Amino acid sequence: MNLMTTEQSTPAMRSLEGKVSLVTGSTSGIGLGIARALAAAGSAVILNGFGNPDEIETEQNKIAEAF
Repeated sequence: MNLMTTEQSTPAMRSLEGKVSLVTGSTSGIGLGIARALAAAGSAVILNGFGNPDEIETEQNKIAEAF
């Protein structure tokens, strides 16, 4: 399952514009998918989870570039 969204957006998809979301367990799996979906909806996302700091930074950069 690919949770990446396209860069097309509608007002309904951007309904979280100006909001901040903290997603725990967001460095892999379902948490990462939720973090991406929230970013696609316009929210600023704070990632939180265990893992290699370099891998976490890579995921953070991917989300920032995509949205």
